[in-house]
Amino acid sequence: MANHLMKMMDMDIRTFLSHFTKVRQMKPNHWMACCPAHDDKTPSLSITERSDRILIYCHAGCEAEDVLIKAGLSWNDLYRNQLKAAYEQAAHRRIKVDVDPLDVERGVIAIAKARIKKGVELSIDDIARLRLAIVRLGGEE
Repeated sequence: MANHLMKMMDMDIRTFLSHFTKVRQMKPNHWMACCPAHDDKTPSLSITERSDRILIYCHAGCEAEDVLIKAGLSWNDLYRNQLKAAYEQAAHRRIKVDVDPLDVERGVIAIAKARIKKGVELSIDDIARLRLAIVRLGGEE
């Protein structure tokens, strides 16, 4: 895979944690903080640093995407691999129209095939979304 697809994230855990309030370290590589996606007085957001990503989980039930948006962060800030970040963002993107979800996935594949046939190079986001479509239609990642 091309080097630009494997770019490491620039944000370290200290910078990531600076986007939150009432941050407390609970144990090595694990913190609790107030969730910015709801009116949180007592820290309910769990933040865990892994070798390849940062995990976030709001115990009050907020979606990860909402937490990231309110904190001024993106999926790229959670993953060390840009392709994985784009894949996760595509997986969590909400579709707001009333269509058969499988038709959407088939359309993604058809568009990607047409672009490839024309010789257009797919972006990292396009590749990630194509992979997700294949998985959702029962293919393997």
